[in-house]
Amino acid sequence: YSLFLYHSSKIEQSFSDPFLTQAQGILDIIDRNLYERYGDVQAFALNALVRDPINWQETADHSHVFSTLNDYVSSYGVYTLTIIVDKQGIVKFVNTKSIDGKDLLGSKSLIGTSFASAPWFQKAMAGDFLIKDSSGGGAYMEGPMQVPFVDKALGKKDNYNLFFATPIKDFEGKILGVWLNVADMSFIDQVLLSSYKKEIARGNHNISFSLIDSKGFLIASANADKGDPLKAKRDFSVLGKKNLITEGSSALKQAITKEDGILKSHFSPRLKRDVVNVYALSKGYLGYPGLKWHMIVDADPNE
Repeated sequence: YSLFLYHSSKIEQSFSDPFLTQAQGILDIIDRNLYERYGDVQAFALNALVRDPINWQETADHSHVFSTLNDYVSSYGVYTLTIIVDKQGIVKFVNTKSIDGKDLLGSKSLIGTSFASAPWFQKAMAGDFLIKDSSGGGAYMEGPMQVPFVDKALGKKDNYNLFFATPIKDFEGKILGVWLNVADMSFIDQVLLSSYKKEIARGNHNISFSLIDSKGFLIASANADKGDPLKAKRDFSVLGKKNLITEGSSALKQAITKEDGILKSHFSPRLKRDVVNVYALSKGYLGYPGLKWHMIVDADPNE
């Protein structure tokens, strides 16, 4: 009997180990992407156009600033909005074209709007960054979340956003305002969907990929619970509201406190079937520390 248990354990491990490697790989891709986004906003804020106080004056020709923001949006293909506010939090500039070059009829309505009370503005102005470099520079990150002003600017309500903000300083080091980049979560969704499609092709039709934030709230997923995830719309009754730790099994609650691991076959009250849980913690990339997000893979031990 002990030999049976040994071989049974080995079989289950051979089934689950590839999923652990996959979960770790997904988070590595996400962290590398976020590392780039974290650096982008700092690089954008070094643009000489916005560091020159003359270009902030009401009498200045602002067309070249707007063109620069539109160029950033189209060339990077990640940011739905890129916004510049002054030291009082008032919007001075915003992109007027979408990633695909179409006019954004709602974005200019943001000009003159005050974001003085927004956390991203206050944190960036105060230098409260995720991590500071050797010169004291850095950026503040926030989200993902759904916010009305993004929906209004883009003219649609399916937006789920990450914010990246950093101070803009003139050539003498004085703060002129804050640069905000708004990235839709779709670039992260695609990472999960890519893994999901590969597993479906392998015959794992009950596979589920769930990305949760540091508090356990679901922020991205790919599964067959609600039909084809490749065509599904975002469910904002779940995103940022459903907590997979508090609603999960007691075994998962205990296991998720660790960084990476495998939870052997058990009944999931959330999925209402037996699953093997694989979980991994984001580790960051280079100087970017990560956001302590977890990737949870639910695999069907019978497939």
